[in-house]
Amino acid sequence: MVVARRFAGRVAESGAVPVVPEVDHEVRVPARGDVLAWAGQPGLVLRRHAAWRSAAAKVSDVLIAERPAVVVADPRVPWVPRLCARSGIGMVPFWTTHSPARSVPGLVLVNSLRELQPRAHRFGRRFRFVGPLVSAGPAEQVPWHRVGGGPLLLVSPGTVFARSPRFFRAIAEQFGGTEWSVVMATAHTAPEDLGPLPGNVLARRWLPQFQLLRHAAAFVTHAGMNSVQEAMVCGVPMVLAPRTREQRATAKRVRELGLGEPMPETGRLRESVCGLVSSERVRSAVTEVRERLAVVRSGAAAADELLRLV
Repeated sequence: MVVARRFAGRVAESGAVPVVPEVDHEVRVPARGDVLAWAGQPGLVLRRHAAWRSAAAKVSDVLIAERPAVVVADPRVPWVPRLCARSGIGMVPFWTTHSPARSVPGLVLVNSLRELQPRAHRFGRRFRFVGPLVSAGPAEQVPWHRVGGGPLLLVSPGTVFARSPRFFRAIAEQFGGTEWSVVMATAHTAPEDLGPLPGNVLARRWLPQFQLLRHAAAFVTHAGMNSVQEAMVCGVPMVLAPRTREQRATAKRVRELGLGEPMPETGRLRESVCGLVSSERVRSAVTEVRERLAVVRSGAAAADELLRLV
């Protein structure tokens, strides 16, 4: 499995063999108006292409040495299909969000639920929507000593598109001094840039999202596919603040399923969150999907499909 160095240990623990490129990289889009951060984007792009070249060299060596029966890869990584074609090895596309209706012939795996796929009626049986692939992670990473006894609001607007300090401060101001406990994952925004926070508000760059969602009453999210599916597994209603076309499409489906509402105008977030939590309609919708997903074998389903193919 091709993986960044910081995740190699977790992959090895699962029994898979990590293939670690020599060059690592990250994908980051600065907050609007952050001129200095935008100035550094060309460097990030150059490093990403260097990482791709490093990964392609490693994968090429593995394909030659191991001759795998099949390669499972994200089709958005452009060099993988070329390597597979050159080596005469079959590739199964693994879409991590929505899949296009037209894809390569044969099996297509989609890390999503069919009801989250726009125009799902256009997708036949060869498209396998395997559902959420979630992991709780180490419990000791959760800052439970800072999470109070009131209802928990988790704010996690994604690790790619940065949010400004103003975004997080506005949320802290609305919930400061209330019965709510607010935990915010600020990612590329330094928590110290938010200034002093109320005692019931905690800000960290990185947090174990799935662990916290299992205790959350509501979730402010960018509507990324992983985040949405984790919230569905945990039965948590969502306040949706998408940034990309794909996220907007997912947010639209979440609203249609009755599992969340759009991010409201400035100053009305607390009202929106309280409305979601108290809504019988929303509670019924999130409970139904949580109970249904409790018996879904997502990882096993994907593995079964690959074994049948081989």
